[in-house]
Amino acid sequence: ETARDYDDALSLETDKAGNRVLGVHIADVSHFVTPGSALDREAYRRSTSVYLVDKVVPMLPECLSNGVCSLNAGTDKYALSARITLDKQGRIKDCRVENSIIRSKVRGVYSEVNDLFEKGKNSAFAEKYSRALPTLRLMHRLYLTLAEKSRARGALDLEQTEAEILLDAGGNPVEIVPRVRGDAEKLIEQFMLAANEAVATLLSEKHLPCVFRVHDAPDPERLADFIRFAHNLDLDVTPLAGRDPDGRAFSVLLRDAHERGIGDAVSYTLLRTMAKAHYSEICHPHFGLGIEKYCHFTSPIRRLSDLATHRAIEAVLLDGEA
Repeated sequence: ETARDYDDALSLETDKAGNRVLGVHIADVSHFVTPGSALDREAYRRSTSVYLVDKVVPMLPECLSNGVCSLNAGTDKYALSARITLDKQGRIKDCRVENSIIRSKVRGVYSEVNDLFEKGKNSAFAEKYSRALPTLRLMHRLYLTLAEKSRARGALDLEQTEAEILLDAGGNPVEIVPRVRGDAEKLIEQFMLAANEAVATLLSEKHLPCVFRVHDAPDPERLADFIRFAHNLDLDVTPLAGRDPDGRAFSVLLRDAHERGIGDAVSYTLLRTMAKAHYSEICHPHFGLGIEKYCHFTSPIRRLSDLATHRAIEAVLLDGEA
C-alpha cells in the first residue's frame, strides 16, 4: 500500500499452441540514467535503495523513482518488456526482450488482490479490478504451476516470519506484528524469478555480458556442523549424506522440521549455513533457488545490478549487434 516506486507491470496471454506468454514489463531506467552522467555516478555510489520503517532512501532521485520512471497506472511509460513463453508445466520455452511503451490498467495492492483471490466477485475490490479480474485468475493458476515447479526442483523455502512495525500519526512505533504474505506476494515473487531466469538464460545463450546472481553450495565444514545440529534434533539427515546434496535434500529435511514444530529454528540455522549470494560476470548456478542461470532484471529503480543488466540488453541485444 505504501509503495511509490513501481518497477514492474504484468500481462498474460495464451498463444496458439496453448502456452502462456507472461509479460514482465520493467521500468526503462536506462533510458533516463545514462552511463557516466551525474545521475549514474550517484546511483553507483548508493547501489541500492534503502527501505526504512516509514521512508525510503532512494538510489535515484524521487522525480525519477516515484515519477518519470515509475510505472504509474493510467499513464504511458517507457519499459523493457520480457515476454516469456511457458508450457503447461511452467517450463520456459522462449524469452523475447523488447523496448515498449506500456499503460498499466490498474495499480495492484497485495492485500486487495489477496482478498480477490479469496472472495472473487464478492470481494470489496472486485469493481476496482474488474478489467483485470479474468487475467488475475489466469495468473493465479500459472503461479500455482510455477510454485509446484519450484518445489520440485528443490528451491529452498527459508522464509522467516517478518516483523512489521506499526507507527502512529507522529511516526512513533506503537506495535510490532507479523507481516503476513499471501498468494499475491508469492505470485509476484514467482513471476519475477521466472523473468530473471529467462533473461539470464537468454543473455548466456547469446554469449552477451551479464551480471549474474550466483549462490554457491554450502561450505563443507558449515554443512557438517548443520548435519550434526539436525541429527541432534532427531531429524533424518540421510538425504544430506551424499557428497553434494542439492536443494531437494534440504527441502525434505525442512518439511520434516516444520511438521515437528521446529521449522523456524532449523530454517534459521540452515540460512546461516548457506553461502552468501553474490554477483559475477561468470554464470554459475543459484543453489538456493535451484536455477542454473539467474540474474537481476526486475528492479532497476532500486538496484544497480538490474540497471547494469538493462544496459547490456540495450547496448548489445536491442541494437542489433547480436
